[in-house]
Amino acid sequence: MNICLIKLAVERIIIVGGGIAGVSSALNARKQNQENEIILIEKEKHAGYLRGNLPYIISDNIRNYYDMVPTVDYLIKNRINVHLSSFVKKIDLNNKKIIFLGPEKHERVLNFTKIIIATGTMPIKLNVKGRELNNIFELKTIEDAIRIKENIMKNRKVVIIGGGLVALETSEVLLKKGCKVVIVSPEKEVLYKIFDENFGQIIREKIEKSEIEVITENKVKEFYGKGKVEAIETEKGIIPCDYLILALGVKPNTDLAKEAGIPLGKYEGIIVNEEMKTKKEDVYAAGDCVEYTNFITNEKTLIQTTTLALQGGEIAGKNAAGGNEKIGKIISNICAKIFGSEIASIGITCREAKNFKKEILVIDTVFNKDEAYIKLIFDRENKKLIGAQLICKRAATWGNFLALAIIKEVKIDEIAYFCNSYSPFLGEPIAPIVMVAKKIMDSIG
Repeated sequence: MNICLIKLAVERIIIVGGGIAGVSSALNARKQNQENEIILIEKEKHAGYLRGNLPYIISDNIRNYYDMVPTVDYLIKNRINVHLSSFVKKIDLNNKKIIFLGPEKHERVLNFTKIIIATGTMPIKLNVKGRELNNIFELKTIEDAIRIKENIMKNRKVVIIGGGLVALETSEVLLKKGCKVVIVSPEKEVLYKIFDENFGQIIREKIEKSEIEVITENKVKEFYGKGKVEAIETEKGIIPCDYLILALGVKPNTDLAKEAGIPLGKYEGIIVNEEMKTKKEDVYAAGDCVEYTNFITNEKTLIQTTTLALQGGEIAGKNAAGGNEKIGKIISNICAKIFGSEIASIGITCREAKNFKKEILVIDTVFNKDEAYIKLIFDRENKKLIGAQLICKRAATWGNFLALAIIKEVKIDEIAYFCNSYSPFLGEPIAPIVMVAKKIMDSIG
């Protein structure tokens, strides 16, 4: 009896980017295959930390910043070769190799079998005169957060440019540190990308009650100062300041992918299918640098959340290592707690529905007893839930419930007659979202 032993070739999977998506890709590639060589390359000194924590590193409540940073020990334990403080210069798909610089700045070349792009985002730049002045900060890395914490002092005036979640969370932290804060946003309202204007206005009014000045629809023209920033000129006038934080948001970090010939989409993100494959053979991508197919609109879009980065990384890692997984239905699902209020935005806004030419049924309801604001958005044609906005207690919990309702294509009447649990200590006999759905039912007869 002849026995033929065939040794399978060991593949090398390289992951470019060590954020949440990159680390998830690496660990799941190892989980899928115990033999492959897995290499992770990250340009920062740390890998796998949650960027949503950055505003809170500035807070005095956190004494040891690096407690918030995972070590690479677990990656190494899983036989993942980690290169930190390393910069990938080029991806050569034709010859399946990358060129990168390690911490010592020596150029190195590595061949690969499969590659996963998880390069995340880069800050949107504000190219105005005076950008080189001191005391101007961004908030993208742990080092940025530490720099802000160590430099910004109590009783100083800080201008934050931007009206997104990072800008608002940072403003709250700095207010608690004793700073005078002004928010300047070019958008019509704060949180303009994830909330409709009326809900953004409610949030802005809550912020202003904390004595933070908010100036919307105001673009920056120039920074002034001798050596360090002393004032900014905007369309609505000059604002003196001691410090400036740029928080205009982020865009996909895809220059490397573009140079390699990997196709990008409408929003400059890498196009992937449900298996997280790009349009190039043996090339996968995951995280905030990717354009996903939105379940509601069926179009490619950017949905940059931690959970999606984790799940996208999981699928990319498993499939690059020989798996056959597919990512689930994708919608936007965002929550936060700012200035004492829980907020959540799920699915698409009324503004987005209009852009996609969807006729909608929508009700905004205020429950004064609990100071709750709830909006449900339904597709007029099929009566299915497509969006929701909440400012209320347990907003994140109800937001997750509504996100599942969207994915399961739940209709108005199913929410209107949903029997929620009840306890006099935990809520009302009829949940607010049920009451809003009933109001929509009444409006259509």
